[in-house]
Amino acid sequence: LGVEEKSIQTSDYGMSPIYDWNSGQQKVKGYQMNTSITVSDILVENIGKIITDSVASGVNELDSVQYLCSDYDEKYQEALKKAVEMAKGKADAMAEAAEMTVVKAVSMEENGYYPQARYNAAGASAKQMMMEDAAADMGVMPGEVSIEAQVSVTFEME
Repeated sequence: LGVEEKSIQTSDYGMSPIYDWNSGQQKVKGYQMNTSITVSDILVENIGKIITDSVASGVNELDSVQYLCSDYDEKYQEALKKAVEMAKGKADAMAEAAEMTVVKAVSMEENGYYPQARYNAAGASAKQMMMEDAAADMGVMPGEVSIEAQVSVTFEME
């Protein structure tokens, strides 16, 4: 289907017994093997065709489609800058109300870093990942990834 081997990873597997209950007893008549794979590095416009072709080839369960961001680190850095700017704006407003001025930031701390949306693929861009065209066949629609940053900043005021 055009997916590179490095983009396919076994993510879970298991084996469970298949029981024959017809004799009134629990008798093992065989085993069922389940294998889950994670496929990554696929552009949104190709997902529908890959799902359709996979089902036609025998895949009988699909768990989810997740949207990730190839330039997550860059966007997170922007979010951090905006979070600090917002903290400075709030400190300025409070200082003004108290007839003071903000001198400088004396400490900063990043609160929580949850890169669930990170996508480390070379060659793919966020614009490619979020194309507005509906994916073929299964009708998988592009989505949006939200990137947030939280900071705690202590300012010196006089």
